[in-house]
Amino acid sequence: MFKERSINILNSTLFYLEQGEGCPVLFLHGMPVSSQIWRNIIPKLSNHSRCIAPDLIGMGQSGKPNIEYTVFDHIQYIEAFIEALDLNQITLVMHGWGSVIGLEYARRYPDRIKGVACYESHIRPMRDLNVLSLPVQQLIHDLDGMRDLEKLIVQENFLVERFLPMSILKDMDSDLMQNYVRPFKTLASRKPLLTYAKELPIGENMTPVKALIQQSAEYLVESDVPKALLYTVPGFITTMSTIAWAKINFSNLSVYDLGEGLHFAQETQPDLFASTLNEWLLSIYSSEEV
Repeated sequence: MFKERSINILNSTLFYLEQGEGCPVLFLHGMPVSSQIWRNIIPKLSNHSRCIAPDLIGMGQSGKPNIEYTVFDHIQYIEAFIEALDLNQITLVMHGWGSVIGLEYARRYPDRIKGVACYESHIRPMRDLNVLSLPVQQLIHDLDGMRDLEKLIVQENFLVERFLPMSILKDMDSDLMQNYVRPFKTLASRKPLLTYAKELPIGENMTPVKALIQQSAEYLVESDVPKALLYTVPGFITTMSTIAWAKINFSNLSVYDLGEGLHFAQETQPDLFASTLNEWLLSIYSSEEV
């Protein structure tokens, strides 16, 4: 069904799934998952698009080099990945932390971008925690007040074994859960998750990640590239106030309500997610043919 591939990138390897032919659609996952989050989405789009879903460096089946795994490291690896595959006219489909990575690429290389689709994405800075849903407000409050973040993330594997199940509106079967746990069996393998937790754009001070998100927001406001905003209710990151802000500020925007959900609609409502994304993607292709 999928072609499983691996490519040498920056003295390591990136694993990726690929299916279909046509204009490239690049799927970028968030934390703490992998390309398998897209396994039920890609088949619906692959009859008219070349669907590519990499595992971020240090995640899934990609290599685990001795780096810090900052968001800037992820950006560097994905940029090199796109160059290695010689991708152009890319439609980005981004989730969570993958949006920080993908939108920075789009901002820097706008001529290579055909469209951007965001789900639970960082499309504006979090200046006020009230723009987030209550569950994620509580999570951020707990993480911000955690003195021993390394114990929580590394030793207890909080993001994979606790955050992930509580962010999906269904019971995860043991096989699926093990697929997500497997890449983080050792303490050393959890370094990308610890860096992510440390880089979360919370607190009052300006940080490099907040600056990235601000730049991405400016790009989305200024660019007329086709944009799709998919959301669930209550969601985690994309709340109604963020949707209202996007409607006012973004041109060429399509907004899609996926119903009830938290942070991983790809797991709870894969058919609706895929059909909605497919509808938007076909609308882009048809508008170019007119």
